[in-house]
Amino acid sequence: MEMESTLSETKANLQLALEEMETTNEELQSSNEELMSANEELQSGNEELQSLNEELHTLNAEHQQKIRELVELNEDLDNYFRSTNIGQIFIDANLLIRKFNPAALSMVNLIESDVGRPINHISNNINYPDLNNDIHSVLASNTVIEKEIGLNNGSSHLMRVMPYLKHGGKIDGVVISFIDITTITKLNNMVSGVFNASASGIMAFQEVYLKPNQPAIYRCIAYNEAAGALFHGSDVELQDQPLLSALPQFTELNLAENIEKILINDQPYQTELQLVQPKWHYVIIGKMAGGFVISLTDITKRKVAEQKLKGNYNELIRTRESLRLLNQDLETKVAERTKALSESEERFKFVSEATNDTIWDWNLVTNDMWRSDNFKTMFGYELNARTNTINFWLDCIHPDDRQRVESSVFQAIDNGEDRWSSEYRFKKADENYAMILDRASILKDQTDMPHRLVGSVIDITRLNDAEKKLSSSERKFAKVFDSNMIGMLFSTFEGKINEANDAFLKMLGYVRKDLEDGILDWKN
Repeated sequence: MEMESTLSETKANLQLALEEMETTNEELQSSNEELMSANEELQSGNEELQSLNEELHTLNAEHQQKIRELVELNEDLDNYFRSTNIGQIFIDANLLIRKFNPAALSMVNLIESDVGRPINHISNNINYPDLNNDIHSVLASNTVIEKEIGLNNGSSHLMRVMPYLKHGGKIDGVVISFIDITTITKLNNMVSGVFNASASGIMAFQEVYLKPNQPAIYRCIAYNEAAGALFHGSDVELQDQPLLSALPQFTELNLAENIEKILINDQPYQTELQLVQPKWHYVIIGKMAGGFVISLTDITKRKVAEQKLKGNYNELIRTRESLRLLNQDLETKVAERTKALSESEERFKFVSEATNDTIWDWNLVTNDMWRSDNFKTMFGYELNARTNTINFWLDCIHPDDRQRVESSVFQAIDNGEDRWSSEYRFKKADENYAMILDRASILKDQTDMPHRLVGSVIDITRLNDAEKKLSSSERKFAKVFDSNMIGMLFSTFEGKINEANDAFLKMLGYVRKDLEDGILDWKN
């Protein structure tokens, strides 16, 4: 019974355990279903997360691409700002410095820490006090302001203040740029100086189109002071930039046809025109970009001279006829002079052949010496470049006489004397010495300066020997003849010789005159 009771109890416990197991199994099945449902939800969430992750990857790639593009764009901007010579400053709506490039450092004293500071707190090198007013004006009116300014270093810049526009056209500051125009300004000043310094009137005309599809007309856009003075007081003032058709002074030029040729062929047109009575001008029309330039040169004096020349044409004819008659008379005189020259040359030839003396000519300017052919006969030397020199003449003088002769001839030249003469010993080609008498006339130019010596050489060796013999005879016959009588004979003999030499030198004077007049030439 205990076993049955235990068995019954066991069965009851087993039944309870089975029921609990069934209940647990049902709970487990319910939990399993819940877990399966949760798993399905997790799977769905995982799929959604995976899809979101893919979208995030795509978005991240797009953001990376945008960042690279922004970095490249920023690098491009930095390189542009660094490479350009145009200074630029970005200012926001509160007048705070937003950005600037290195070129702006020479215009405004800026450093990296100045970004974010007000522009009016920064000192600058600009000789322009209204910069802040222009910035406010651009912010208020959304316009661009351009002005030429100067810096403290003397350079010139074109300053442009323009609005900084954001997307949508909203103004969020200004951009100030500085363009260096120093070279252009200097060139313009130079061109302006040359333009106004020209004595010729210069006018520049630019083509304009008043209506579409209509031929171009030309307007005076520039002129110099000479052109302004030329048209001053006329019906049209050049300062009003008149049209070419409004200037009646150019009506006679037929400008439409001539300008068309100039613009096509690039060849300037030149003519003479009487623009304003009574003045004449030489007109040149040349092509320039988009128009042409007219140059007006006053030629009134030349035209007046031409008119006078034409008016004196008959006088010129009469003068030419007078010149023809004068020429005939001159030819007759030349023929007579030529005949006289021929006679003079013949006379000189006869004189040279008839005398045994050596004629010489010393040119003090060139230091050359010419000698006649008798020099060879008298002394035995050949006439050549060596013998026709002053040094050769001095070297042939006896050493005991050279200093005296050289001093005497140069003293006569320096003292302005008219004549020179000297006796000295001269070495011949056979090494023997001849006693010679050398006389010359000193010729002077228009300023009374000696420039030539013309003279003759006489061999007086035999005369000296005769004098020695006479001296010996005088001693021998002193007892027979009175010494005064002998002295008289010698004086008479010497006087005759001097008279002969003076006559010969006088004849040389005539020859000298023919030489000075160019009638004779020693070498011919």
